[in-house]
Amino acid sequence: MVFELKETKKAAPLFEGWQETMIWSCLQKVMGSIYVDSPENPASAMAILGDFCFFAGEPSRELALF
Repeated sequence: MVFELKETKKAAPLFEGWQETMIWSCLQKVMGSIYVDSPENPASAMAILGDFCFFAGEPSRELALF
């Protein structure tokens, strides 16, 4: 199941080390959204901003198809 993450800091460790402004914007709730496989303990995450999508963590078919 795919969830839109409201507490984006929970996905921050999955994107650790990424130097992408678009990902930071999603994590800081400025623009875009973060979707995850679990709202409490995400193992897979997807940051979406406009036409751009970044995946992090464990590969997830559900997130990719979303």
